[in-house]
Amino acid sequence: MPDESTNTRVALETELSVSRLDSLSTLPCIAAKFFPRLLLSQFSPSSLADIIESDPALAARILSLIEQRGACLSDGRFSLRQALDKLPAHEVRDAILSVKVSQAFDLDDGIDKERTDTKKELLLHSLAVGCCAKDIAEMATPQMDSELAYLAGLLHDIGKLALEETMPKSFSSMLEEAKLTKKSSLAIEQKHLGTDHTMIGKRLGQQWRLPNLIVLAIWLHHSQTVTIGEDMPEARIAAVVQLADSIARESGIGFSGRFDSPESTETISNWLAISPEQIQQISQKLPETIRQKSNILGLYLPKSLPHGL
Repeated sequence: MPDESTNTRVALETELSVSRLDSLSTLPCIAAKFFPRLLLSQFSPSSLADIIESDPALAARILSLIEQRGACLSDGRFSLRQALDKLPAHEVRDAILSVKVSQAFDLDDGIDKERTDTKKELLLHSLAVGCCAKDIAEMATPQMDSELAYLAGLLHDIGKLALEETMPKSFSSMLEEAKLTKKSSLAIEQKHLGTDHTMIGKRLGQQWRLPNLIVLAIWLHHSQTVTIGEDMPEARIAAVVQLADSIARESGIGFSGRFDSPESTETISNWLAISPEQIQQISQKLPETIRQKSNILGLYLPKSLPHGL
């Protein structure tokens, strides 16, 4: 078992490595969807909203730009589409083109295909959590900003995505250990890295200047969110994401890297005034919603990628 000084050193090395990321990378099938739109002579930033809001890499990059340019709405309600239209088209185009595209892996077996499959499954889980968080925010009492809750859910695991990006072999090994031991990836990350994806995600969120409420949700979604929320009302969004995460895991859509049993939803749902019937309603509509978003991203069109993209 590593001693405390070793854990501290490894944690610092991990955070330093991740801090070098300017953005997450997107999948080639997603790039194949947005690239032709960028080349249109009458390019409108909001025309990419459906793709941006469905991909953590693009969403994080554009949210960062929105915050930097102060393009948020004055009434306090967030709208990605309206914020995009406040930005100069060339800045949006440049920001999207700055997002790296993962290498197009077409191998039928081997580690390259495993990495691609892992990225897709993590993306599907992120989408599922985002969609559940949006529905919860609309049903909660009092209601919350549903679009901001959606984006918090979509980005809740950017720490995991960053670990996969910067240390793919170690990340794969930790997932395998979590599977064999039936533990959460959080515990395995703490054991080997001295930190975990919530802390890494928080640091990245701050570094990329994501909205504060989203950073809170990234950081606290595995914490005692009800207790924290009693003293810190702004952390209520983390409870929404935590409940969404449990519902998404129960649905079996995507892969979160956790192999322990999903957490009970009763305490959080009661605190948010979400009934069991409403949770069932959210679960039932989720598969069709994810199917639609997967089509937007081209996730099931692996052979349609242009060469050289």
